[in-house]
Amino acid sequence: MEVIEFIEDLERLEDEEVDQDLEMVDIVNAGGGIRIPRRHIREQRASPMNELTDIKFRKIFGFSKDNVLRLVDTFREELNVQRDNCSTAIMPLEKLLITLEFLRTNGFHRSVGMQWYVLRSPSAVCTTANTVAHAIARRRNDFVRLPSREEEDEIAQDFFVQHHFPCVRGLIDGTHLEIVRPPNHYGDVEVFRCRYRIRFFTCRFPGSAHDSRIFRESPLPGILEQSFDPRRPRFVLGDQAYPLSKYLLTPIRDDRINSESERRYNRAHQATRLNVDHCFGMLKNRFPFLLYIIRSKMDNVVALVTTAIIFHNLAINFKEDPPEETDEDGERVDHLQFDVGLGDEGVGVASDVMRRKIISEFFNR
Repeated sequence: MEVIEFIEDLERLEDEEVDQDLEMVDIVNAGGGIRIPRRHIREQRASPMNELTDIKFRKIFGFSKDNVLRLVDTFREELNVQRDNCSTAIMPLEKLLITLEFLRTNGFHRSVGMQWYVLRSPSAVCTTANTVAHAIARRRNDFVRLPSREEEDEIAQDFFVQHHFPCVRGLIDGTHLEIVRPPNHYGDVEVFRCRYRIRFFTCRFPGSAHDSRIFRESPLPGILEQSFDPRRPRFVLGDQAYPLSKYLLTPIRDDRINSESERRYNRAHQATRLNVDHCFGMLKNRFPFLLYIIRSKMDNVVALVTTAIIFHNLAINFKEDPPEETDEDGERVDHLQFDVGLGDEGVGVASDVMRRKIISEFFNR
């Protein structure tokens, strides 16, 4: 009978790659109509791993093919998470490539996934990228962490060789991200970084928040205070938006410079701190969705930014070539509210003594 033959055909399809979508079809024969579930054969599309040259692949996804496979191994458990009410099985490699392309196409999900992956709508692309981002962001502490003492020594040596500023453990600054909600506001991300790796960040303040407030209300001051050792001092460098302290060194205000050694200190401070701008530039050019309005819910924005930072650190670990840089970090300065520096107002004696000691020992020549 036709029904038996049809069922036998279904059984032969079990070993083939199929969609999980089920469609009820009518099989009509002499005995009447019955409804039997039928699975669709999954649409076969070319794989970018096979079809693209290495150069083209890296331009689209930001990683080499070998390093993409390393990312799949690193996040295999997270990539195996299935969306709720999802009827289309997407392989871990496809999920990762969808997410990478999403982060590298200004967030315009209509252009993502339609050529390579079996997704039937832009919303499916967006949902896949958000689901992967939330899963990966939960592993933030595995990939965004403060340096060990041994790493601090290497970092301090690198900064001293390059810019002649001693005892630097990292740099701190904030950058703006434009989001849809709340209206007419920017999200503000404050980053503590060293060697272009991002070691700490907070992403929960409006763009109008002053850098000093973001720093003060984050866990970072307590961490730096607790880990500071006056017998082996290591400093974070920040601009005048931050308060001078025994562990955070800021430049001297121009109207308070009284000696050539103080000018040398300021020049070395500025040259060293430029690295944080380069870090923002690398991050935003590696993942250009950060340069434009991020059209997503706030929890998705935080997850996507966190995932981009994790991928940025891993790209450095994997020795991926840095992306081409634009001026500063790509921010549209006509829209931003600039911080008003705190200068040296309210500087404590201990804080100023530490800065004076650095100037005396390393810049008084």
